[in-house]
Amino acid sequence: MFAMAVKATNTNFFYFYECLFTDLHIRFPLSEFQMGVLRFLNVAPTQLHPNGWAYMQAFSILCKYLSLTPSPKTFLYYYSSRPGKKPSWLSLISKTKICFLSPFTSSYKNFKGGFFKILIEETGRKYFFDGDIPKFPFYWTRAPVKFNSCSYYSMTIEEKHVIAVLSHFSHKIPTRALLRLYVSHKPQKDFMGIFSDSLF
Repeated sequence: MFAMAVKATNTNFFYFYECLFTDLHIRFPLSEFQMGVLRFLNVAPTQLHPNGWAYMQAFSILCKYLSLTPSPKTFLYYYSSRPGKKPSWLSLISKTKICFLSPFTSSYKNFKGGFFKILIEETGRKYFFDGDIPKFPFYWTRAPVKFNSCSYYSMTIEEKHVIAVLSHFSHKIPTRALLRLYVSHKPQKDFMGIFSDSLF
């Protein structure tokens, strides 16, 4: 469905699954955190499996309500990846001893058929480029990154603080419940309800 070669057109573009809007409440422009994760993993938006996007969204909202700044290193501290030899979707695998967020779904079905083509025109170029360099891969790559999680020792002091705060929460934080906060009329109260049994 998705070509792995850059298209020779004057307008840059990439694809985005419909479910990432409807189910996961992702909006444009993407955050620096989201683009940083794609850049680290060396994958296009459609190349990252929707469950990986769900983890990313849940991590973003968790950090928001805890007044923390998410970064690719702090997020990927909790995951590893094992890309196959053949081009396919990249999944994020929770670390066995730190199974931080529950999967959005055990089997994300029917996500491949609905997608948008996002055209990047000149007026919006600043949101997706650093100069002439894209902030993340627009098209499927042949070399997604294989890694065993980001090292705690390579983090900044601020990033280590994020990990320290999150370490006080129990494992298997419900991803779906966190994502429902995007449409909640009382998100702060609902947030505290999610974590009433997960705090110190």
